[in-house]
Amino acid sequence: MFALTTSQMKFKVAFITEQVDLGGGETSLLYLMKYMDGLGHDTFLFCPPGKFAEAAQKHGINVRLARFRDAHLRLGIFPTISLVDLTGLTRSLKSIRVDLIHAESPLGVLYGGLASFLLGKPCVATCHGYWPIHSHAFRQYIRIFIRSVFPVSVTVAEGVKAALGDSGKRISVIPLGVDDSITENLPARIGARERLDLPQDRALVMQVARFQDIKGQMNLLRAYKELLKKGKRVSLVYVGEEAKMVGEESRAYMDEVVKRAENVDKGGDIRFLKNRDDVHLLMRAADIIVVPSEYETFGMALIEAMAVGTPVVATDCGGPSEIIENGVTGLLVPPNDCGALSKAILEVLSKPGLAAQLADNAKEMVKKKYSIEARYSRLKEEYDRVVRWGLNVRAVVL
Repeated sequence: MFALTTSQMKFKVAFITEQVDLGGGETSLLYLMKYMDGLGHDTFLFCPPGKFAEAAQKHGINVRLARFRDAHLRLGIFPTISLVDLTGLTRSLKSIRVDLIHAESPLGVLYGGLASFLLGKPCVATCHGYWPIHSHAFRQYIRIFIRSVFPVSVTVAEGVKAALGDSGKRISVIPLGVDDSITENLPARIGARERLDLPQDRALVMQVARFQDIKGQMNLLRAYKELLKKGKRVSLVYVGEEAKMVGEESRAYMDEVVKRAENVDKGGDIRFLKNRDDVHLLMRAADIIVVPSEYETFGMALIEAMAVGTPVVATDCGGPSEIIENGVTGLLVPPNDCGALSKAILEVLSKPGLAAQLADNAKEMVKKKYSIEARYSRLKEEYDRVVRWGLNVRAVVL
């Protein structure tokens, strides 16, 4: 295998995560795995049953359902794992003769890292920003078992570097990517609305996100009410559901947003749509996609909206601050400033020339910086390096 040139090397890569919801990071991972499979690599997804696993199977991904139990990780104390789960994972990885393990979540780091040690295979990890990095034990797992860490943004990288210190760990920012094929066969905005039975006589403002207070659905609702007070005929569409990983807190927040939406002034039009397979058609139908989050580690909905040619407005925080060049590829507003958010939305809706220019600039930028090809190219370099380097440990036969 190692006689091949770098560009010829094909890998068997196992992606490991405990995520059950289909969020931005999971969507980008599906794009990546499909792209890698198309290039001749063999990819495998190890995750629990849920919407993410279902979506992966629907896209032809090789899914291995797995459990990753832990009682203490999210509490920030010493993490414990299930030896039964670890043994099952390690045996499954050995049976497919995996070359590389890629952890996509905190428990992916724990189980994937230990399995990599037992098998004598390298393990790398993507950090989406929600690692329990405050846990000393978790940081030790990273230092010992993870070869390289790939934060999805500079913001996330700064946190990882601060937590790990001068550990000699390789940290390379590799942003998420979007597949250009999502734009195939998408009609123009008018045609998209006709297909979705959405109003043609109103501007359409949309947010695509799971329901959590950090995602800012309530702030968007307040900004929407300001638009109505100014006499604007605007429809507001929320696309998303509660986050299963968060539980009752997410459901309660969603219920509160729905309750307050019922009290909007006459002339308002607010719609709640669950997670759908035609989300990119919905994005095309919108006049503007809004990301009103209090904080975002990346912003997958942003680059998907940009890819389909819909202008964006987002809060100036974390990932959106890195993705958007204010006034060129979108508009940025301060977090939790509903007045500024309403003003920015109104500016895009009332200036068709500006909206078109923002959308065109953003679409070109995404092709250059946030395509799935760009993400794969960066990852392939890292895969080549760690697989050639290898681990100086003896594989343990279970």
